[in-house]
Parts: sequence; C-alpha cells; structure tokens
Amino acid sequence: MISKIFKELNNNHHLNILYFFIISICLALSDLIGAISLSILVSFLSNSADIFQKKIPFFFEILGQNKKDAFLKILVITSIFFYSSILLRTFYGYQKVKFLNNIKIFIGKKIFRKFLNISFSKFNKYTNAEVQTLLNFESERFSSCVSSVIKINEGLISIIILFISLSFVNLSYIIYFILLGIVFYFSYRLIKPIILENDKILRESNIKMVDTVNETVANIKLIKIQKIFSFFFDKFVLEGIKFSKSRSIHQFMPIFTKNIIEFILFSIFILFIALYLNSSESNIQELLPVITFFLVLAYRLVPSFQTIYTAVVSLYSSKSAIISISDSLKINDEILSSKDEIDFNKEILFKNLNFQYSMNTKFIHSNLNIMIKKNTLNVVLGKSGTGKSTLLDLISGLIIPTQGEIFIDDNKLEQANILSWQNKIGFMGQDLVLLNNSVKRNIEFGSNKEIKNNDYENLLKLFFDNDEISKFQNDNFLVGERGSQISFGQRQRIILARQFFSDKEVILLDEPTSSLDEFNIIKFKDVLKSIKGTKTIILTTHNHSFNDISDQIITL
Repeated sequence: MISKIFKELNNNHHLNILYFFIISICLALSDLIGAISLSILVSFLSNSADIFQKKIPFFFEILGQNKKDAFLKILVITSIFFYSSILLRTFYGYQKVKFLNNIKIFIGKKIFRKFLNISFSKFNKYTNAEVQTLLNFESERFSSCVSSVIKINEGLISIIILFISLSFVNLSYIIYFILLGIVFYFSYRLIKPIILENDKILRESNIKMVDTVNETVANIKLIKIQKIFSFFFDKFVLEGIKFSKSRSIHQFMPIFTKNIIEFILFSIFILFIALYLNSSESNIQELLPVITFFLVLAYRLVPSFQTIYTAVVSLYSSKSAIISISDSLKINDEILSSKDEIDFNKEILFKNLNFQYSMNTKFIHSNLNIMIKKNTLNVVLGKSGTGKSTLLDLISGLIIPTQGEIFIDDNKLEQANILSWQNKIGFMGQDLVLLNNSVKRNIEFGSNKEIKNNDYENLLKLFFDNDEISKFQNDNFLVGERGSQISFGQRQRIILARQFFSDKEVILLDEPTSSLDEFNIIKFKDVLKSIKGTKTIILTTHNHSFNDISDQIITL
C-alpha cells in the first residue's frame, strides 16, 4: 500500500520525505543527548554521578574535576539541546503541515487532469458524486495517508535510536519493549477487519450524501412545487448517520489505541522499577539517575509507539482512498493527435455504421448510412432512446463506431486527425451550463480570443432583441451560477453566439427546443435562419418544429 502512495507522488515529494527523514534522525539524537544530559544533571544533584562516569568516562574527563563547573557545563548543554529541539520541532511541524496541504492539492489536480484527459466513454462510467468524492474527500484522505507514512518513519527512527541507548544502559530493558511490540502487533491484527469494513462504509456513505445533494439541486423546482423534500432529506439524514458513525469509529481508534499504549507502558515501567529494586542492591538515591534516564526516554518512546500504531491504523482506515485514487489514475489518457490536418469542404459521410456501448448491450445504430453536406441545416428526428444524442457524439468523435466508418470529405475519421476535426466543431447540449460571469465573457469562453466591442454589438443584434441587448451590454451584469439569472432561451442563444464567434464550421445542437415555449422556439428558428448557409448545423429533436427550414431530415 505504501508503494502505491509513493507511486502517485513526484520526485520533489520523495525528496521532501527524505528531508523529513533526516530531520527526524536529528530530533531523535537531540532527544537522546538531552536525556543523557538531564540524567547526568540529576546524578550530580543526587551525588550518584559514578553510575554514568563508569559508562562514559571520556565525557567526565571533558567536564573536569570541579563538580560545580561540571554541573554548570551539563546545565548549559542540556539547555542548548532542549531549546534547539523546540525550535527544530516547530520548524519541522510547519514544513510538514505545508507539505501535506500541498499533497492534497497535488493529488486533486492530478485526478482532475486525469478526468479531463480520459475518453468520454470512460468518463461516463463515473457518477458526479464519485468524481466529487475523489477530488475532495479521497484527496484529503490520501494526504492523511502520506502523513501516516511520515509519522511511521518518525516513530521508527526514534525507537531505534532510543533502543540503542537503552541497551547501552542495560540490555535487558529492550525485552520489555519487544514484548510491547508483540502486544501491539496482535492487537492490530484483531482490529484490522473492523478498520477495513468501517473504511468501506465511510466512503460509500460519503458518495451517497454527495449524490443526494446533487439530486436535490437538480430537482429543486419539483421539490418546492410537490413538497417532496422529505424524500431527499430522509435519504441525506440516513447516509449522514452512517457517515457520522463510521467517521466516529475512524477518529476514535487513535484515541483508543493511545490509552491502551499508555496503560501498557505504565505497567511495564512499574514492573521495571519493581524488578530493578528486587534484583539490585542499589539504594533509591543511586537508582534516581537511571530512573530519570528511563523516564525521559519513555517520554519520547511512548509518543513514538503511539505514533506508529495510530499511523498504521489511520493508513489502513484510508486504504479504499488509496486504491480508488490509484485505480482512477491508472486509466489510460485519451490519445488524440493533430498529426494529420483534416479539411471539411464537401460532406460528412456515415458508411455501414454500427454502434453499441458495450458487448452486452444492444446496438444503438445498425447499418447506418448518412450523408451531411457542408453548410446545410440537418434535422435528426426520433423518439427518446433512438440514439439521436449518440449520433452527435459519433460525429464529434467523442465515441468511435463499433463497426463501420465515418468520412470527412474523403478522409476517414481516426486518431490521427480527430483533434483537427474537433477544432471545427461547436456543441450545445441539453444541459446548458454558463459561467457565473458577464454575457460577453461567456461568449468568449473556449475561443482563446477577446471579442472586440463592434463584433460584440453585432453578435448581440443577431441573437437578441433590444431589451436584452441593453442588459447584456453591461459587463457588471452576471448571468448567475449555471445561468440562473437568465431564461433558458437566452442561455441557448448565448451558447449559439459563442459557437458563431469562435467561427466553428460545424454546430451540433442536442434537443435545443426541449425546454422552450412556442414563442421562444420561433425566436430560436429565426436565429438559425440568419446563420443558415454559413455553418453546417446538425440538430436533434423529437418534434417537427424545424422541418420547414431544414435542408435534410434524418429519421432514426
């Protein structure tokens, strides 16, 4: 699992983790030297310095024979390491927090870029809730996994260095901590199934909560009119209870393990003191420096054991986040090439085209043969489910035929030229989404060029009436989130004006009149009439509103 985490990080992140590893070694050594200094300090105060003088005679030779001077030197050394450790830990903590926040943003960007680069058919396999969960909730959990890996490194370094120091005092002390490690391992094996099951519930309930919010926003008018808010509210509350319960377990595990560790360590310490007094002829005064040394090391060892244990628990609690992110990032990017330029001068031709979404589903189109001439208005008629939208997706190159071919003039539409072809296409779908910005900026969107004032005024005159023009000329007027401050018909005409401004040769319109009244249908037809003959327009519909202005009717 750790290898999967490192695989998604870049070289700079790996270097940062190595940097944290080095600082952790410095902090552990600082703790060790501080513990030794403090214990020697106590030995001077208790007149039992002989214990350490036998262990580290070279150090006492440096201190000299004068006890007062030696004491002051030890005090200075202890203070230096104590304050240095505080400063280093503060700096380290800030760098680590900053790094982990950058990881969350990095993984979020990586997932977002992946979703933008995969093929349309692969993208459609994800629900909106799954995409949002991956970008927000799972990215945050991935960052916490990286934090857990760093904490495990910190704990292991601290334990290894402090174990070495304990063996220097008395090799038998390590046995107690080995026993402690064995207890930790088997206790973790016992709670691991609970952690993994809880992690699964946590992720599923979060996806369902996000999905419920999306459904509520999409159906808000229906909810208000028919007063069916209880359906969505009860669904949200039910998943919220599951999420809260599993999240509580997730957050309680580190607290639970911390208390268990403290209980075990304190018991070991009491046992150690009892055994030492029972087996040693030393008095309490001679024992005091050793106890001090042991307590100072335990003061660092306890958090180290806690850190490792809780980090491992946290790591496995977020296992599903690592797997889901890793799996989504494994999806191959869509490879589109502009190697071959494609010209459109005559026609779009479908030859014996068959299409099905998967091997287990029926064919949406069978033996389809269509010719669409350049600069004509083509109406695709058919009931719901006959594949009208699928036909537009095939023309645009979002999906590829199962069998058969599509030709642009005499060139077969394929990977080498599909990018060139898509650069010629403008699209208006059934879900009309605008930026929460001015009409002018919405028309410019996607064209990579700025519209001049004269051109903007001419476009407004072409697509809007006088009242609309006076309102839309004001750059301070915002269309609202998803175009909520303007009518559906106005949204359509803004998107159509966008295609006209970007000078697209082919305009695909998916059910443009599905939400329009008769008055707005007439206005929309007038707009199409004004641009007819200058663009190749392919329009899907289930009614006959456009038959009188079309050059060709394609019935599915």
